[in-house]
Amino acid sequence: MMPSIPQIIKCPRYSCEQKLVRHSLESGNTFGATFWTDGRMDAPMMPQYPDFTRCPECGWFFWAHKAEELGPYIPRKKLTNDDPPKVLDDPHYPDVREPTFKQYLKALETKLGHWPNVEKELRLKAWRKYNDKFRSKPKKGEEPKAIDWTPEARENANNVLMLLNERNIDDSISKAELLRELGRFELALQMLDIIDEYGLDQDGSYQTSLQRIRELAEGESSDLAVIESPKDTG
Repeated sequence: MMPSIPQIIKCPRYSCEQKLVRHSLESGNTFGATFWTDGRMDAPMMPQYPDFTRCPECGWFFWAHKAEELGPYIPRKKLTNDDPPKVLDDPHYPDVREPTFKQYLKALETKLGHWPNVEKELRLKAWRKYNDKFRSKPKKGEEPKAIDWTPEARENANNVLMLLNERNIDDSISKAELLRELGRFELALQMLDIIDEYGLDQDGSYQTSLQRIRELAEGESSDLAVIESPKDTG
């Protein structure tokens, strides 16, 4: 893993002067990664730094990569005489953070939720963020932690289902998985059959995910599950 030099960005709201630290990667790999049925990946050598975020000062929602960059962030103790004078090193700048589930719903109440592609992106993120509460691999002999759907989470999930494109492989897998998590097993299996029927997985790269979701749906399990973990891959 090779991280990039963190950058200081400014909240894009005209009346706010809040600065944040945006992290990114030059390169990484999936060695030791855990892959989940909802599409989340936990990879120690490729951390998924958030891009969509909320300003902690004014509450404005924005994409960090589109925000104005003010300069690199280098802790004062690491500064050298060769560093440019524009370097900003205030240790109190907060990192860019992913919104909470409820904050995603707040973002959808703004004009961002009026654009179908943006709405789909944010609702998918909200779904996976909600699932994070249940994202723990059970120890030997333990049952997986079942997803406990709140009314707001269930409403968001149903809205996601209406926005997904069944002719797109990523969307169709997400739809099958979400139907399974909601306990609609027959519909989940029908969605998996559609993926096979239309040959959406053209190069076979999704077969591990598809087989795992099918196995769980046939067993009428609605639990969030691991597809592949470091122990599985050795």
